[in-house]
Amino acid sequence: MDKSNKELFWDATIEEVKKGYVENDDSYKCIICEEIFTKGRIYEIESCLYDAKKTTEMHIKDKHSSVIEYLLGMNSSFTGISDVQRELLMLMAEGLCDKEMASKLGVAQSTVRNHRYKLREKEKQARLFLAIMDLISKDTKKK
Repeated sequence: MDKSNKELFWDATIEEVKKGYVENDDSYKCIICEEIFTKGRIYEIESCLYDAKKTTEMHIKDKHSSVIEYLLGMNSSFTGISDVQRELLMLMAEGLCDKEMASKLGVAQSTVRNHRYKLREKEKQARLFLAIMDLISKDTKKK
């Protein structure tokens, strides 16, 4: 991510980050590279015609692999995810079962289950933290 789109990425909502783009009145904008797709315009890709939203989704897949891959590829100082957690999350994103993940990682299935448990705990903590920050930001905007 270059410095020019840092603000767009970090100001995006959770839903926008998950989609990989922000929607404006007249366009869709990739939050990774800031490419813009104009609403109402039809885009031709490999002899097929697509609207702006579908083109944006295809752009993210073609240029950035996927949002999950992009996010997991980010520096751990941004994500708070260790290298081991990143590897496990990538395998989970592929839809592998615990046995398959354990085999690929060269660990016991119980180790994979333990990592899954820790990731679920981290998810719960993140939700509470986001709720707290949302409440604080609403209170401070009133003042």
